[in-house]
Amino acid sequence: MAVQIRILGDVALTGPDAAPVAVTSRRGWGLVAYLVLSGGRPVRRETLSALLWPHSGEGQARASLRQELAVTRKALRTAGLDVIASDKETVTYTGAPGCADATAFQAHLSGGSLDDLRAAAALYGGPLLDGVRLRAPEFNAWCDGARARLQSLAAGALEDLLRAEEGAGDAAAAVAAARALLA
Repeated sequence: MAVQIRILGDVALTGPDAAPVAVTSRRGWGLVAYLVLSGGRPVRRETLSALLWPHSGEGQARASLRQELAVTRKALRTAGLDVIASDKETVTYTGAPGCADATAFQAHLSGGSLDDLRAAAALYGGPLLDGVRLRAPEFNAWCDGARARLQSLAAGALEDLLRAEEGAGDAAAAVAAARALLA
């Protein structure tokens, strides 16, 4: 399956025909990113509602989460992805690593081969949720930490790729890796 959820760099969701599908809110993107980067672990609804709606009362925040989940699930299903499972207490991202660029990126990093490094470098489109900020300080703090971790992983992968391409004698590929690293 081709990556359909892009949260590294400019956010995007594409359908099976590669047509863009709208996720209408920044909180929707925040929700998707948080769930994707939770690695398939269930996240408590109260955690999500407090993180994304910190200025609302508990009941209102939970209602806002229910509504945002419904809208986000609809967009994901339009893109051919049924990747969010939930029950009364938790919400879980259930997508395969190839569904989202961030999980595919991390999977390739653990592969270790030259092809994996190339694939990881190609998937890293920029900072996590680039340009997406919420009026939610705890979410922004989480996002800044995740962003820094992913940027560090990308820089390390590009350094490894640069050395590997130099070692393989591919000067053009080494220059491309060096440019990406500088960017």
